[in-house]
Amino acid sequence: DTEKLKYSQAGLRLTGTFGMVDLGASYYYGHYKQVTMNALDYKAFIPQYMAGGNPEKFLHFDKKQTFGLEASTILWHFNLRGELAYNLTDDTAGDDPWVHNNSVQWLAGFDIDLPINNVNLNVQEVGTYILNNDQIGGIFETYDADYDVNGEYTNNRLVINITDSWLNGKIKPEATIVCGIERGDLIVMPKIDFCPNQDITFTLRGLLMH
Repeated sequence: DTEKLKYSQAGLRLTGTFGMVDLGASYYYGHYKQVTMNALDYKAFIPQYMAGGNPEKFLHFDKKQTFGLEASTILWHFNLRGELAYNLTDDTAGDDPWVHNNSVQWLAGFDIDLPINNVNLNVQEVGTYILNNDQIGGIFETYDADYDVNGEYTNNRLVINITDSWLNGKIKPEATIVCGIERGDLIVMPKIDFCPNQDITFTLRGLLMH
């Protein structure tokens, strides 16, 4: 039952400008949106439930607090942007397999208007690192909420977005490419919008995954 006060969420964001640099700081209190499982509670749940008892629930949403910093500025024709976040959970030591570890996330990138029609190029590197990822071993390792079968606890992705517009904005082609650095995966998402007038938009999308 998530309709309780303990599942509420709150956030705060402060921004300011110092010279040519826009800065920001943010705080979030809430829960992970992806559920995690306690395998020991799951093992005990079935017989207790079948016997008419009220066993401990084995699925839960981990609490987390996120502390974030952001900065953006303009250098020549480049719009530069960077973000850094620290996710704080109840498993700071990393030795509880049923709860997400603390983690660090980041983003660094730029966008620029190219001298070709109305083309805009946006490039970002987005990454995550799971802290204390080596604290669980033995039979519980594969049940860890943060377990990775390849033992890779960084996840870096290169995201490229290209947009254009034709006929005074009536036709807007777009393509997004996502490249997974550690795992070698690739996603290509082409898209085109046709806006014959301000009240109607037709959209055609595609998706290629490798």
